[in-house]
Amino acid sequence: RLEWDDVATDETGYRIWRREAGGAWYLAGETGPNVTHFDDGGMREQTTYEHQAAAVNATEEGEASSPAAGKTLRME
Repeated sequence: RLEWDDVATDETGYRIWRREAGGAWYLAGETGPNVTHFDDGGMREQTTYEHQAAAVNATEEGEASSPAAGKTLRME
């Protein structure tokens, strides 16, 4: 779960970007406006990922947040 503060005032949603540590960023998903979290799935176990969130509106994407990193757990 990635969480953030909803400080944007004119967003139509948020884009969530993901990458394996040090890899290339790709779009993991999108939310609607005024959302403060994203539950990401489909990641490999025992792998470190970084996420960023960026507010978007009809004309542009805002600056992405600083990357947040975490390692997935082993699934049993």
